Amino acid sequence: PQPFGYGWVLTPPMRISRQIKGRPDEYFTFVGDKGENFVTGDYDKGYTCVRMDGATQEIFSSTRYDTERDIFTIYLIDQTLTMIYKDGTLHGVDCGEYRFECGKLLSYIKVTDPKGITYNFGLSGERIGYGNMRTEWLLTSITLQSGSEISINWQLSIHSRTRLYTYGPSTLYYNDTNHPYAHANSVLTTAPKERHVVQNTHDLADIIFPGGKLECSYKTGMMESMTVSNNKKNIYNARFIHEENSLLLTSVIIQNSEKYSFEYNPTTFKRGDMVDWWGFYNGKDNHYQLSPTIKTVSTINRGDIIYGADRTIDRDKMKACILTKATYPTGGYVKWEYEPHKFKPQTVPYWVSRYIVNEQPLSEGGGLRVTSITMKESPTAEERVKKYVYGNNGDGMAMVTAVPGLHTFITESPHLCARYNYNSIFLTIDKCLTVNLYSDYLTGENGNYSIWYNNVTEIDSEGKTEYTFEKLTPKNAGSRLWGEVYPWVIYDVFSKGPVETSRTIYKSSTSGYIEVEKTENNYILNNNTDLGPIENFTLKRTCLVLYPSDYAPDYGSARYRVFHLMGWQYDAGEPTPPEFHGYIVDRNDMEWFEGIDYSIEPFSEQLVGKKVTYYYDNLQRVVNERYEYLPGTNLITTKVISDGTDSIKTEFS
Repeated sequence: PQPFGYGWVLTPPMRISRQIKGRPDEYFTFVGDKGENFVTGDYDKGYTCVRMDGATQEIFSSTRYDTERDIFTIYLIDQTLTMIYKDGTLHGVDCGEYRFECGKLLSYIKVTDPKGITYNFGLSGERIGYGNMRTEWLLTSITLQSGSEISINWQLSIHSRTRLYTYGPSTLYYNDTNHPYAHANSVLTTAPKERHVVQNTHDLADIIFPGGKLECSYKTGMMESMTVSNNKKNIYNARFIHEENSLLLTSVIIQNSEKYSFEYNPTTFKRGDMVDWWGFYNGKDNHYQLSPTIKTVSTINRGDIIYGADRTIDRDKMKACILTKATYPTGGYVKWEYEPHKFKPQTVPYWVSRYIVNEQPLSEGGGLRVTSITMKESPTAEERVKKYVYGNNGDGMAMVTAVPGLHTFITESPHLCARYNYNSIFLTIDKCLTVNLYSDYLTGENGNYSIWYNNVTEIDSEGKTEYTFEKLTPKNAGSRLWGEVYPWVIYDVFSKGPVETSRTIYKSSTSGYIEVEKTENNYILNNNTDLGPIENFTLKRTCLVLYPSDYAPDYGSARYRVFHLMGWQYDAGEPTPPEFHGYIVDRNDMEWFEGIDYSIEPFSEQLVGKKVTYYYDNLQRVVNERYEYLPGTNLITTKVISDGTDSIKTEFS
């Protein structure tokens, strides 16, 4: 069990992934440590912090800026590291035993672990948006201590099935004070666009190791077989069978004889727009829309409804296509049952009711948790059932740090515009409200688990095991107001998440459960003061330019621009405006960008002690363990074990 449900692990990922914050680190001069005043009153600096075209040139640009550090996650065979890129290399917390080497413009990343094994991530993988916004590096070789090398080769592949065409977002232009008016563009007035466009995707082709080779073959984008050979002689073969026109793996056949079969929830996905607040399937026909429906207060848009998608959850359809049964070659099987996460109704911020009236508190969803696992070793064996109970005293309630409520789909910004009203044309600042396709509820929550459990109990016929978890890092701090959210301090980037603080094993008896063994873990929270706090700032656009141009929503590089009427001003039913040649506006007459400082605190949990209590009929035995580490690493230098009578101290060098 894990603090967020049953723990599935697919390893090794064989890659480095990156969350781009701001702009790609390798192409721009970092100015996040210069503070928010760097852009105050300076349009050119603000603009060079947001324009993205520099990322297409594959060159470092000293005159274009990046204000936020990207977050890198390195997946090794036995470890996962979270890092930032600074001064030409990677930095993390409690990982000083690793060595890192980065190529120019991050053309490659090499990691050498404490055992002397070197991992070379030498191939650029997936890219998003602009062509060089890399989000992953693929593992291309492993050099062992002996000098022997394992080569990993990849083949370029187009994974088009992940793509989605939708309308949106819906927008509302309004002003409730100066010349009040409102104009809504529903999602259906927009052109459908392709979402989730990911470029440069690869499939694993082969792994070549001393004396042998692993080869993979594919059909219609799905893995069809995996073969291991030794000196050109096949020693292992696996075939992967998929249902026709399906992404679901139905069986794996090993050595042409042993068959593993898989069954799934019969509910199937229809379209990618039929999803709930979190993005799980809900079966609602949203007509290729993702922007949720909103109803404004009467002072905004006359209180009219802006129709969009139904993003409510569906407890049953959420289980669409999830694995429910695996059958082994022996005839035995494992079956899983699930239910949605549940939590106390989440409070809707008080200020939301000043703008919209249809947000309801969320109290369930965000994925599924395992309720039971049924196992049978062979057709003649008896079934064994493990049940899972969650929350304090089994109340089923999860711990929640963030949920995608309706207001988290909405952004609002002022925009400069020329407007026609009552036979006059004037320049004013209106508001642009956007009902986005996706929620921003995880903004400023890097590394944080939004739903997790502080208690999980596993029960079977022989007894039960109780697990407790605790989140040691402080709560991330930030500002969320109507239409905007900005972080102040992020504590979870380098965190391992909620840690297991105790595990208690009970055995069943005629009188109930009897305690057998209890393990209590003691962690400390380390702060790498040499690395942090890691200073960043985000850019807030204090005013947008929404006129169609290559620069929108920004002013562009020129000082003067001509502002014409927006297209919706010519809609049917409005008087035809007189001849109008536009307003000439000097960008220096107002401020367009504002910086907002935030920091990343490099905190990470480290296990420093363990207490194990063994319970007998009328006695108990306690064994304590204590660990000391080489500073800045996870290398144990001293281990002390004592049981109250004897003590053993082991030192490592």
